[in-house]
Amino acid sequence: MAFRYNDTQDHDRWKVMRLKVEEFIRRFLLHVLPKGLVRIRHYGFLANACRSKQLPRIRQAIAAAAGVAEAYTITQIVPEAWSFTCPSCHRPMRIVAAIPTRWEGG
Repeated sequence: MAFRYNDTQDHDRWKVMRLKVEEFIRRFLLHVLPKGLVRIRHYGFLANACRSKQLPRIRQAIAAAAGVAEAYTITQIVPEAWSFTCPSCHRPMRIVAAIPTRWEGG
């Protein structure tokens, strides 16, 4: 089986590739999603129509929030009295970091 493709790494030249039918079907099926899975596309602030306008604002918000995230300590988020055990080995777990559920970054 032979088909044409555009080789973008070779200055957009059109080339011909020859494959066995089984190999072509195998490569084609790598692009087919299993039943029940949905391809995720970007909506909202990552949509192509508004990405160039929103990206600078997002970067400013991240830069402003960088100092806020460091202000939290683990004891502020998870009290020392809470204890957690591993569900598989039942040994006590030690908290090394915590992510706040909501940040006050504006």
